Amino acid sequence: MKTKKWLIAILAIFGLCTVAVLALFLKVRNAPPSDLADSGYYVRPSKVYFHPGFGLASPFSIQIT
Repeated sequence: MKTKKWLIAILAIFGLCTVAVLALFLKVRNAPPSDLADSGYYVRPSKVYFHPGFGLASPFSIQIT
């Protein structure tokens, strides 16, 4: 019976870690590129960002019509 308690505890910890990693991925996925990113267009699921280049300016969102 003791081994089942350890198995349940390990599965619960694994489940919590999986949920935390998924939540972090979903948050980062929609974030604008950092100031250190290469220049160009960055397409996210909800927006498109343009980054002029390293040190020139920060990324900004482009309005798509």
